[in-house]
Amino acid sequence: MKNIFLSCLIATIANTVFAQFNITLITSNIEMDSVRIHNSTQKYAASALPAGTVTLHLKAPYDIERFEINIYQKDKKLYRSLWLNKGDITIKAHQEDRNLIIDTVINAPFYYYVENDINPTYKRLKTLENSDSLHYFLLDVIEKNKENAFSADMIYRYINNNMHSQDRINLILPIVEQQSTKLSWSNFPKINASAVQLILHPPVLDLSQYAFLDKDSVLHQIQLEKGHYTVLDFWFLTCTPCRRDHKSIKADKQKMDAKDIQLIGVSIDRYEIADRWNDYLQQHEYTWKNYLQTYEKSITSDFHITTYPTYWVLDDTGKVVFMDNKYDELKRFLGVE
Repeated sequence: MKNIFLSCLIATIANTVFAQFNITLITSNIEMDSVRIHNSTQKYAASALPAGTVTLHLKAPYDIERFEINIYQKDKKLYRSLWLNKGDITIKAHQEDRNLIIDTVINAPFYYYVENDINPTYKRLKTLENSDSLHYFLLDVIEKNKENAFSADMIYRYINNNMHSQDRINLILPIVEQQSTKLSWSNFPKINASAVQLILHPPVLDLSQYAFLDKDSVLHQIQLEKGHYTVLDFWFLTCTPCRRDHKSIKADKQKMDAKDIQLIGVSIDRYEIADRWNDYLQQHEYTWKNYLQTYEKSITSDFHITTYPTYWVLDDTGKVVFMDNKYDELKRFLGVE
């Protein structure tokens, strides 16, 4: 079976025509200890680079690809992701504090389509109370881009904005199923397919399969409480939205206690930084149960959780009765507003 799989994979690679991306990154004031630029299939890395010009040549299975630029300095990391067309591309950028600012992108019109059209419209529609405009906007963008990888990114946004509407999720199910095969090189379609299945068919977690480490490195299993909800807060230490939500959670903790809601933080941080994780919890007096997940088998890996924070609410059988990335939605569901 393994040999058959490898043969199929080799045949797929051999028959794939890769698009060429020749990217020149010009930085005016950025001192770089190292830089990493990657897409769905390749990574480019270099070290000890002064401010100036970096040229790289990458191949991708799609004519339109998302590239992630990571510039590492002694105490900082600069990051930007860009959607680019294939061809010879020049990116001019500079640094403002901890931010990588893109000044111009030459010969990649798709970058400006995303930055000047899609993203501003998305942000504006997100602020409206009526979600219908955002709903139809995303469906339109997905349909127009369904032959390229950008549509998978937009489906990801669509799913996160419609996690409580199975009817709306069903509208994109055919495209999600097609992309799992058509865009098989990218991780996004796999993540989207898993998220859709979670929403349409909420799982019942067998928590006996998972172990968690406490601040004293003792292994635990999560025990559900009869007749009560258990909230799982998936987070990590350098996640800014997670840390912001923790302040709100602390303020609302007594309301949860009054409803006998069990709250458990599940950090995806590696055990190597357990001291920093524990210091953070103690410093801010976050006294509810918090664990590090182990990586032999984890909920986040098994269910392709990639957005943080993520909140799951389990009933006393382990069934996931609620999931969302927004704390305000969690509060509304729990009735602790």
